[in-house]
Amino acid sequence: KLQVGVSVDGDMIAAARGGPVGDVFAQEVLDSTLDMLAVLNAALYAEVGLETASAIIGFEYITDSGSNGTLYNLSRGTANKLNPASAGDTYINQSSTIISMTNLRAAIKQALNEGANKKRLVWFTDPTQGNMLRGKFDDSRRLLKPTDTQFGFSTDLFVDGIPVFEDKDCNDDDWFLVDLETHRVAIWVPPTIEKLGKSADAEEAFIKMYLATFNRAPRRMVQIYGCAT
Repeated sequence: KLQVGVSVDGDMIAAARGGPVGDVFAQEVLDSTLDMLAVLNAALYAEVGLETASAIIGFEYITDSGSNGTLYNLSRGTANKLNPASAGDTYINQSSTIISMTNLRAAIKQALNEGANKKRLVWFTDPTQGNMLRGKFDDSRRLLKPTDTQFGFSTDLFVDGIPVFEDKDCNDDDWFLVDLETHRVAIWVPPTIEKLGKSADAEEAFIKMYLATFNRAPRRMVQIYGCAT
């Protein structure tokens, strides 16, 4: 469960009327909702596995089976498919070196061997790692001339056809390969605003959201950790 409070003083509401903001309470609701979603986004990268009122299952809790022996209140094992054949299959150590194509392709191979559709795979990483990967190909990119049709347009990152999304909330030494077909966010109460009674000269409310994250095929999610930054 995620929730945030909203409160705007009456004098601020009055002062905003006729100005560029207009409905300042609506603007505060929008800003607070975005703050709540930012909390959710950051939580995806945490190594947390207890579905509590304030936490969701994070990517790293799923990938690091060696350190996290239970999932969904079950003991993890290869028999119930909650563990990979080897812990290193989904939790790959880059050993403080620059991200390698060898490990990126090993992660992709693991997901495909477990039945993933390559078209449904995506990478998540920090912008620092995005730049490290770009640096590996700078020499070849210098061969492009300003007159080439792709000059200036070939900056989006892909790894063997799989798109890379750079997210500031991801740890700056991590890469996560996620199968969108099997990793889900289940929402049973979408962002909902509930007004509060008057207790002062202010408009007050709170915004709530009930959700859970789950993965139907944990062996398809792979993390590369310990990358040079």
